[in-house]
Amino acid sequence: MIKTSVFIVCLVVVRFSECGQMHLSSGAGGDVCEGGSRICLAGDATCINDRCVCNTGKGNGNFACYMPNEFFAEIKNDPMAISFARERVEVPMPCRFLVTHVITEFKDVDGTTRAGSCTLQVFSFSFKVRGKFFIQGFDAVIEVTSDVTSETVGASFRVVGESSYGNHQFVSWGKATSDENAPWGSPPLVDAFGQDLKLWYDDNNNRVKLNVMRCGFRLRFRPADIHEGKDQTQVPGLSIGIMTSHAPQWLSLDTVIALPPFGNGPTLGQVANELNLAPEEAMIVRSLQGAADQDFPGAAPACIDLINVAANLIDGAARKEAIEMCSFIIMSPPFLRNWSRPDPTSSQSALELFQMCTEAFYNMDTNLCLQVIAAIEADPVNYVHALPELMGFNCVF
Repeated sequence: MIKTSVFIVCLVVVRFSECGQMHLSSGAGGDVCEGGSRICLAGDATCINDRCVCNTGKGNGNFACYMPNEFFAEIKNDPMAISFARERVEVPMPCRFLVTHVITEFKDVDGTTRAGSCTLQVFSFSFKVRGKFFIQGFDAVIEVTSDVTSETVGASFRVVGESSYGNHQFVSWGKATSDENAPWGSPPLVDAFGQDLKLWYDDNNNRVKLNVMRCGFRLRFRPADIHEGKDQTQVPGLSIGIMTSHAPQWLSLDTVIALPPFGNGPTLGQVANELNLAPEEAMIVRSLQGAADQDFPGAAPACIDLINVAANLIDGAARKEAIEMCSFIIMSPPFLRNWSRPDPTSSQSALELFQMCTEAFYNMDTNLCLQVIAAIEADPVNYVHALPELMGFNCVF
């Protein structure tokens, strides 16, 4: 049986208070599959030979299914980013970053003729569960422009979520504008030239949905269960589908995490080569230098400071050493799990240490480097987990 509830709630965020709408669901999903470790999407997938198979034949039946003519990207689990080109890379960053930025054709009601254009920006942010990061929520910013009147209609939606023992909680906000500085309120219903811009809830599968079919894009989000950790029976994360028939144009190619389809922008290998870093470390730099506002609910104050520091990491060689030496702080699950005690969901102290370490190596600051080592050595448990990395530290620049 599906249980749902809706409430109005207010949260204090980094810069202001927001009143939004809470939605609760506890849907059982579809077939129990994959040896009992996964639950297939009810209505979208079937368990075949102990594997969740999408009825459309495209996608992963325990997470998201897509139409044959859709590009799709995903950020799921802990968190793994899967680009529109199907390249996979971990993004161990709790701060807010730009997932995708795309322009599509706005179609008429029958879906065949261009009636205007649509712009979509999607941002994501995560929270820490012990030694891993999981997607906490997303922001979607939409603009629709009519070719007939040249008018533009905008809407923005923000959703955060958390799951506990199969009970899923969503809190959503919105505004009838694409203006980032406008105040958030309850999620709106916006009429964009006959196309509804609104959130929907798939309570069977414990997901929130944003379908803008005349723009040719769809979003799905399911929160992570804070008790199940990496062994989620209903896979958490964010999925984005873009219809090829809507002629997508890929923007912000120097900062998006979900890289575009092959031939439309840089590949993961090219990004890594350009920054002269391993792919995961390159994505840390890219997410920080996207300079997305850090005003999301529950944001660690250190995110703002870290973004400001990252903007000054201009010298490639110094940046390479700083990231290579310090990335273990947010990439090593054993270290990350122990460093933020007693709050298993706070990333503040880990980000503070990562920032201090990065500044130390980038600026060749011996005193700051020694402070990093002293902070780690002060806790015997953390010192043991950090020992392999500390062996490479040399604070005499």
